[in-house]
Amino acid sequence: MVSTRATRLRGAFFRRFGATVERVDLAPLSFPIAIEGQSVRKARILRTDYSNAFIVIRAGDIEVVAIAHGAKKPGWWRRRLREPPASR
Repeated sequence: MVSTRATRLRGAFFRRFGATVERVDLAPLSFPIAIEGQSVRKARILRTDYSNAFIVIRAGDIEVVAIAHGAKKPGWWRRRLREPPASR
């Protein structure tokens, strides 16, 4: 059974993630480029260990490619750029 604390933390994470997506939606080009030559940007999810959301911006659409922990396995998410969206 999931504890009450875990439920609260999960809710807080999703609220913060939603706020991050809203920030990206308002000003997508203001976020730093994660990979040169591609339309991938990095947005920080504030107040979480999962500090980075890697987001592809194409023709005004936002696609979250990955949510990555700030200190674990850097770059693991890059393979997702080569996968078709349906397999994610």
